[in-house]
Amino acid sequence: MGVGFSLAVCSIYVGVLMGSFASIRALLEPLFGLVRYMSAPAFIPLLILYLGIGEEPKITLIFIGVFFFNSLMVMDTVKFVPKDLIEATYTLGGNRIQTLLQVIFPTLSQELLMLVRLT
Repeated sequence: MGVGFSLAVCSIYVGVLMGSFASIRALLEPLFGLVRYMSAPAFIPLLILYLGIGEEPKITLIFIGVFFFNSLMVMDTVKFVPKDLIEATYTLGGNRIQTLLQVIFPTLSQELLMLVRLT
């Protein structure tokens, strides 16, 4: 379980990219939306066929169940970062990287902490 969840951590970065860049969102969101609404147990027969009966299908199933859902949730959170903060960063001479590191990531971490406290 730990390996599957550890591999799915990259969904946070994919979600941030999808929320920050419209071109990446337009490319990935239809595919992610399709896979997200598919039931994870529906992949079990395919994973057994392709990967066998070892640990790999179990890890892949956890990864599939977490990665697509988390990516879309992080993307939605990034899209709701206040535009005033982003515009202020650009007004003060910031570039895209500084906006990601100094505005979007801290806001995202605050939102995720609030989510953890609520559950």
